Amino acid sequence: MGFRLSVNIKLKASKTLAPLLNRITTTRTNFTGGNASAWKADITAVNGFDQRMQWGGLDREIGVRLKNCGIKGKRIRYSAHIIHLEHARSYKDPDIAKKNKALRIQNTKNNIKTTEYGINLINQGEL
Repeated sequence: MGFRLSVNIKLKASKTLAPLLNRITTTRTNFTGGNASAWKADITAVNGFDQRMQWGGLDREIGVRLKNCGIKGKRIRYSAHIIHLEHARSYKDPDIAKKNKALRIQNTKNNIKTTEYGINLINQGEL
């Protein structure tokens, strides 16, 4: 399916068609910052974002911990539209992204559910 057709389907899906498209889409339910939300209690349970991480995957890493706690993502690709405008990322650092990915993979393999470097440290003034 071409890019233009894919974008048009996403933008023009009716309220009755969107739930069906959400069910049959082959995309994964990764927690990504562009269009993600969660209940406050769930974010608190995993201690929020891991503050050791900078740019590059911190949204997906918190998603791993949410999933490890049994919180399932929901596909809303055709119900909640997002269009990303490409832009320069002067803050992008491949070494940091690689380190962050390694942490995410480690947390997935080890079923890590929370981080020591999250909301609690911020609340205590340690970060």
